[in-house]
This record gives sequence, structure tokens and C-alpha cells, in this order.
Amino acid sequence: MKRVLLSALLICSAVLSGFVGLDLRQSFSYEIFSSPYYKTLKKNLPAASAKIGYVAVTLDTRARQNPTFADAKIPQLQQAINKFLGDSLQMAQIQMPVHNELYNEKYFPDLFLGSVLGPQKPLYVLADCPQEKEDPEYCVRLAGQLGSKAWMQQLKSLMVSQKLNYVIVYQLGEGYIYPNGKMKKVNALVETRKAPPAGLDMGTGFWLPMSQKLVATNKPIDVLFLKGMLIDKEGKAVRYGAEGITAASKASFLEQTVNIAHEFSEAELNAIENDLRRTDLPDQPLNWQIAAKNLTRMLTQSNAGL
Repeated sequence: MKRVLLSALLICSAVLSGFVGLDLRQSFSYEIFSSPYYKTLKKNLPAASAKIGYVAVTLDTRARQNPTFADAKIPQLQQAINKFLGDSLQMAQIQMPVHNELYNEKYFPDLFLGSVLGPQKPLYVLADCPQEKEDPEYCVRLAGQLGSKAWMQQLKSLMVSQKLNYVIVYQLGEGYIYPNGKMKKVNALVETRKAPPAGLDMGTGFWLPMSQKLVATNKPIDVLFLKGMLIDKEGKAVRYGAEGITAASKASFLEQTVNIAHEFSEAELNAIENDLRRTDLPDQPLNWQIAAKNLTRMLTQSNAGL
């Protein structure tokens, strides 16, 4: 009996020792049904006088694993967004070292926005949306996690050296959302906006009619989001959110009937940097420019009301 107890104690000790070495990260997950796609963890931040920098745009976990993103001209789009943040939005870029062991995707922060579709959700989204008698894909989750402990410590040190109060971590990434006809709780919002019978709620002031996308309205559609996380000098996430840039389309009826979801083609991704414009706005700015402006404004307003 004593031997059994001793063996059990040794096993428990080994397990606990393993947990001590784990790099546990701050993570968060919230149910959300319509834009604006934001969550504030601390109210009335940041102050108008706060100095805010940014980390160069990375890809989220799902986009990094997508072969189409690897083949497309995504690095050029990332560079264009970084230049826009610095030149047009007058933000200071934090120069994260690129030649040390922490410049590895597994250490980066990550953000998720989209319908919860089983295996497509990241590990830090632990549960489906709690809706009685409805399938989990009817709702959207806004979720994320901070970088590894060592990565966050490096970020905080660089913030101190550049005298920054906050920093925004930007990410490009995918998320599947349903047109309004599938997401029941969006219907009331559709009526008040006088929106078309079917459309995608892409973010702040951006409703994408399904007439512009040749897709079925009963299937999830791949949306490219620009996402961001506002981090304070203590390394805590204080606000995060996302803005839609565009949605994937499928022109073939056969593809609509066979595919479970509509995903981006390489040609569609390549067109985003220079060709995809918001024709509903004055001067028809590029979609990603409006997404970057709205995202930065909503993340940094002290009175965002989110």
C-alpha cells in the first residue's frame, strides 16, 4: 500500500512540475452577433495624450496555415499597411528583433473573429456560443490570446525604450461568417439599416450586399479581417477588435453546391492591395485603408463606448 501511495505521489509531483514550466497566456473569448466587432476590457483608455505605437502586421494562425495565403502577394499587402500606419496615421513602429528565437510564429499573439465551426476554431476558444436549441455556427466569437511570456516581456522592454504608453498588435486573418439570413439576431439591425435582403456585416459602416458576391446565402463565407489588440505598458490587453476588408466569392454554381464554405482565391487576395476599393465612399479609398483607419480609431479612442 505504501508503495502505491509513494508511486502516486511521485506521479503527481512530476505532473505538477510539468505545469510549472508551462507558458500560460492571457486569453479571452466573447460571443458577438453584429458590428462593431470590439471588446473593451478597461474603460476610458487610452488618454488623449497617450503615445501609441504598433507592431508590424502579421498573419493570424489560420491564415499562416492556408496555402493560398502563402502563394498570394500577402507580404506586399502587409508592407503597404505598415507604411500607411506610419505615414498616414502617424504611428511609431516598434522594431521587434527579427533575428532572435522569439521571432517565431508560435510565440506571437493571436486574434480570432468568426463563426465557431468546430475544428476551425483556435485552441483558446474553449466553448461554442451558448445558444439554446440553435447550432453554434449562428453566432460569432471575438477571441484572442497574448504572446508568450518571453515575447511579451520583450515587447514591454521596447515600449519603455520608446516611451510608449500603449502598442497595437495588428493581424491579417480569416474568419467565416454567415449572411444576415442565417444569423437570426442580425435581422433587426438589417431592417433599421434598410440593408438588402442578404448581406455580410463587415464592420464599422460596412455592409456588403450579397448581390456583389455570387454565393449561396446559407453557407459560411470567408472574410478577410484586419484585427488589432491594444496592449498597455504592463503587457495587458485593454481593447481588441476587427474590421472586415473583403469577402471571398465563388462564381461557379457547381462550386456553391459542392463546397462547404466559400474561400479566397489567390487572384482575389492579390487584388486587395491596389484594386479593391470602397465605391460607396467619397474618393473610393482602398478597402484596407478604411479598415486600418477605423480599427486604429476604435482601438485608441478614450470614449469609444465599447
